[in-house]
Amino acid sequence: MKTDLKRILVAVDGSEHSLEAAEFAASMVEKYDIPEVIMIHVVPTTAIYEGVDVWRVNVMSFLEDHGNQLLEEAMKKMEDEGVNVEGILAHGDPGSQIVKAARKREVDMVLMGSRGITGLASVFLGSVGERVARNAPCSVLIIRGDAFWAEEEAAGAE
Repeated sequence: MKTDLKRILVAVDGSEHSLEAAEFAASMVEKYDIPEVIMIHVVPTTAIYEGVDVWRVNVMSFLEDHGNQLLEEAMKKMEDEGVNVEGILAHGDPGSQIVKAARKREVDMVLMGSRGITGLASVFLGSVGERVARNAPCSVLIIRGDAFWAEEEAAGAE
């Protein structure tokens, strides 16, 4: 099946929901013959990391290494399926950076998990999905995770 979708952006943060969004993107690519996928991971740079320079450098280095590892793992799955995939490691506010990448790369859709960070960090940073949905220049598909897969399995059982 062919659609007008030519380029999609998939946000990955290592959470279960973002990994399910990446799986959903892979199924979309196959089903709708989407030629290009861009995956983004954003290393958050907030006031939380400001302070002692040596400590901040070590934390940022760890977060960058972890982000690169997440991107490599997610991209490998797509590449194994023959998908043309590109990875972006961005720094800053996750919502803003995802929207910025969507604009710059002129994507047709952003896919992301419904939940990433939780707890106190989410109070300070807010809902990334909500900010992306409000500000993106294209459609945003927020994958709820288990709810999608349960519905798909139930439909297949009929």
